[in-house]
Amino acid sequence: RYGAATGKLEHGEEGGNDDPAVPASGKYVKVTAEQSDWSGKYLIVWDGNAHASLLSGKKDLNSTAAVTVVDGAIEASADLAAATMTVVKNGDKYSMAFADGKYFGMQHNGCLLCDEAFDLTFEYTADGVKVGGVPSGKDATYYLYANTNNGAYYRCYVEKNGQAGYALPELYKLAE
Repeated sequence: RYGAATGKLEHGEEGGNDDPAVPASGKYVKVTAEQSDWSGKYLIVWDGNAHASLLSGKKDLNSTAAVTVVDGAIEASADLAAATMTVVKNGDKYSMAFADGKYFGMQHNGCLLCDEAFDLTFEYTADGVKVGGVPSGKDATYYLYANTNNGAYYRCYVEKNGQAGYALPELYKLAE
């Protein structure tokens, strides 16, 4: 289910990931509490890597950038700019855009890169951040998880908390 897009973020457009506001210096700080507004620039991190692409089942190592976490923060760099995603508030939902201008979306047991915004919710938990959405044709909310049962990649599933082999991502927000 695609939400009402406020307009695709084109390269260089205000809020796009390749705009000058994505610094080569500064820090991404781990989200450790619920946010009143999730808007901002983030890294999605799991197992020491920032993920720039979340295609369904794609095990493409070129879509990640190694990160080093020191005291709950990651130093920003030009290399991480491509892995930075922008979360934009659209009414009471959010959308998530990547550096290439594509949006993150969900399907049953998979993730999509879309040309239009996809309605998402964000919720902090002690196990990580729940990024949720309702795929087209489904009645249930699906969540983004790292799946380590058959390799290490992201997929979207109905609730998997506490099940072996599934982990919620950690989000690191660019401190401004």
